[in-house]
Amino acid sequence: MAIKEGDFVKISFTARLDDGTIIDTTDEELAKKEGIYSENGRYGDVTIILGAGHVVQGFEEALLGKEPGEKGSVKVEPSKGFGEHNPDLVEAISITK
Repeated sequence: MAIKEGDFVKISFTARLDDGTIIDTTDEELAKKEGIYSENGRYGDVTIILGAGHVVQGFEEALLGKEPGEKGSVKVEPSKGFGEHNPDLVEAISITK
């Protein structure tokens, strides 16, 4: 039965930039290895509802129609992710905040 909008889906993932830099993962050991581990982070499978905006649009669209248990890779274009990088929107925030 193919995955459709409104389904609850349990996923694990690793998000990488085009240059291979890992920016997010549900794999705790990989997060530690890559120096992105957070003690307050949540690791392991994550349950999302497709169509509820729990993940970026491009990732949701890639999951639609897949079969449970299917594995693969997805490339999300900026327009269906977080948008093009705009250095004017980057803000430095003190770690104490």
